[in-house]
Amino acid sequence: MIIKEIKLTKINKLRSADVSLPSESGVYLLFDSDLELLYIGQAQSIRQRVGQHIRNDNKRSYVLGDDKNLRFASKLPRNVVKYYSYVLIEDSAERTLKEQILIGTEILKR
Repeated sequence: MIIKEIKLTKINKLRSADVSLPSESGVYLLFDSDLELLYIGQAQSIRQRVGQHIRNDNKRSYVLGDDKNLRFASKLPRNVVKYYSYVLIEDSAERTLKEQILIGTEILKR
């Protein structure tokens, strides 16, 4: 069950401690300054996972490439991510389903 859905929000300071994201679980979307979708993901803690994307670490993440396929990206450049949106979802199966629906929708748009 979806608990809360947040519309597109601008990120002012992009350090994991400064990002105004919830520590709850859900699905999140990251966008660049042109509102191009960079990433769709799910996490038990949205704040912690987004922080992993934007700092230099070895965590793996995947992004949608121009060829409509997911491609590996070790991190998203700090200066590229400008906006976010998220949906709070407690149930793991529901998070996975929502993430897959959003990815499928994005692939169909391209």
